[in-house]
Amino acid sequence: TLRERGINVMIAAPDGSPLFANARRDEIRVDSFLPRRKYGDLRAVRTLAHSLNDFGATHGILFRSQDIHLAALAHHRMPTIRWTFYQQMQSAVMKRDFIHRWMHRHLSLWLTLTKRMRDDVLRCTAMPPDRVLVSFLGRNTSHFDPIKHSAVEARIALELPIDKFI
Repeated sequence: TLRERGINVMIAAPDGSPLFANARRDEIRVDSFLPRRKYGDLRAVRTLAHSLNDFGATHGILFRSQDIHLAALAHHRMPTIRWTFYQQMQSAVMKRDFIHRWMHRHLSLWLTLTKRMRDDVLRCTAMPPDRVLVSFLGRNTSHFDPIKHSAVEARIALELPIDKFI
């Protein structure tokens, strides 16, 4: 984890949310943060910028597209923060209008999960190609190699009958 590598972590999340509760449980600094409006909540921006400044943040990671405008506004108060948006859902909605261009200009990096998602970002937004990267979700499939596993051992481990069809 980042903390094991000596990197300080702070999370801004709505009070009472699972993210807030899990951060508290794991003893990660968490600041309560809940925008009241979809766009232009200057009070939320002030709260976020104050938390980031107090923490000494250098990087911010966004997981919800609706938070990009907050990062863009906070970026004016803290221009040295590098913002990354981690896109987790496919979206092929055109976002090349003035407001989205302005918001996306404040992102240092846009991460997607697939090449198709990256292609959609490049087609539907004005993000420069060198700032849109794919971060594939990986799975070590060697764990599922049938040559490495015995059906009898698996049935015993799972407490299933050895001589029955399942």
